[in-house]
Amino acid sequence: MDAIDRIREIILLGGQLCTFMQLENRALQDRDRDYVAAHIDEKNALTRSYEKLFKSLIADETGLEEALAEYRDDLRDLNNRLQDLIAENGLLLQAAIQSGQIVLDTIAEAVRISQTDGSTYSAAGALGQNGLSARRASIAMDQTL
Repeated sequence: MDAIDRIREIILLGGQLCTFMQLENRALQDRDRDYVAAHIDEKNALTRSYEKLFKSLIADETGLEEALAEYRDDLRDLNNRLQDLIAENGLLLQAAIQSGQIVLDTIAEAVRISQTDGSTYSAAGALGQNGLSARRASIAMDQTL
């Protein structure tokens, strides 16, 4: 495969990767973690193929100068699109991770608050200090969490 064929393949794979990243970013915005999890192998395969092809292009510089001149603008546009999508993807993934951590922290705090101390039983066996009931915390979860 010569340099021009490699560059055409890079542009094709890069376009597929851009489309994939757009779909994943939309899924992250819609909080569709199932979609993201189901397609992680596909994302990794596309990324590895793209990277491998780029490395092979750089390793064999035969005809690279001519090929770059012909496809320079296409490669620049592709690179800019990918960089923007990758940056957005990173922010969305970070937000998803942080929101998941907030939910877990909230649940852990509610459980901690609702637990009673072993010393709260009265002589008659009643739960709570001075025979009063232990505090209970309720947790309501919906799509917004």
